[in-house]
Amino acid sequence: TPEQQAAAMQVIAALTAVFAVAHSVVAAWTWRSLRSNWPLDLAYFHQQVRSLSLGQGFAQTVHWHESQTMLGNSHFTPILVLAAPVQRLWPGLDSLLATQCFVVSLLGIGAARLARSQGGRPAVAVLAAVVALGSAPLWQVTQTDLRPLVWSASLLVMLAAALAEARPREALIWAFLASACREEVPLLVLAVCALHGAGPEWRSRARRAAPSVL
Repeated sequence: TPEQQAAAMQVIAALTAVFAVAHSVVAAWTWRSLRSNWPLDLAYFHQQVRSLSLGQGFAQTVHWHESQTMLGNSHFTPILVLAAPVQRLWPGLDSLLATQCFVVSLLGIGAARLARSQGGRPAVAVLAAVVALGSAPLWQVTQTDLRPLVWSASLLVMLAAALAEARPREALIWAFLASACREEVPLLVLAVCALHGAGPEWRSRARRAAPSVL
């Protein structure tokens, strides 16, 4: 019923907000207590976004080359441009980490939308959001200081949800944002689109084969 759908949406929104706020607090405590896992990465991305917020481009001094990347250099992460306005209004690491937690929290909304698009009831959509946001691996990657690659997880799920709901324009936006997280993510975007375009029969076979693969 419409009332059940509205109630489910409110619960999912509340879960998303709690996840984002709770992880933002933990992330802020982690760096303030000098417990960062990758302090060099944290400084690198923070300085980049701070420079962007001041109109100085990607200027930064904490720089190094990574031969193992696809580009043979530092990772390509233009998604950070979107964090610059937040950094301008609220300078500091807290706002940057909160931005990451907010983006990751969208995974709950994406999971709920996927459940609904497959015919699930409102209660199933809420359960999907709970399972997604309660995932231990998700909690771990959310607290990896600051990594734009982590942002792509929720954006890819939102892409899948938009495709499942036959919203091509919205799907294009999520595909663009996910691809901007790091240079190899476009391959994952193509995989999501290919899986969607393969048809329900192929996806059914893939689901049945998944336990054997695992």
